[in-house]
Amino acid sequence: MVLSGTREGLFLAAIAAKRWVEPRKNPAILIPNPFYAAYAAGALAADCEPVFLAATAQTGFLPDLAALTEPLLARTVEVRAQNRLGLVGARIGRHEPHHDRDEVRAGRHPPFNDSAG
Repeated sequence: MVLSGTREGLFLAAIAAKRWVEPRKNPAILIPNPFYAAYAAGALAADCEPVFLAATAQTGFLPDLAALTEPLLARTVEVRAQNRLGLVGARIGRHEPHHDRDEVRAGRHPPFNDSAG
């Protein structure tokens, strides 16, 4: 797909993610905060609730996925794996167990990564 930028692709990815997974009641898309407006707009366009996850210095500029509740995970259709602070070098990795939440539920919720940060 040809795009004018990565944020446009991530806007459209929210719609694709909702269609890709089995239907959920009150679907949610998890978005690290701070965020680009296109992330929340994509969630709303996909008829999903944007759920903002703090990504601050206290959490190493990554959302604390271990703090997510099972009910929230059950309705999650997408997890944004990077945020505007990607420029600080914060990345989710296998050696950061408090960030991976069981590899985002063993792939049941596909993360989309904005490599442009």
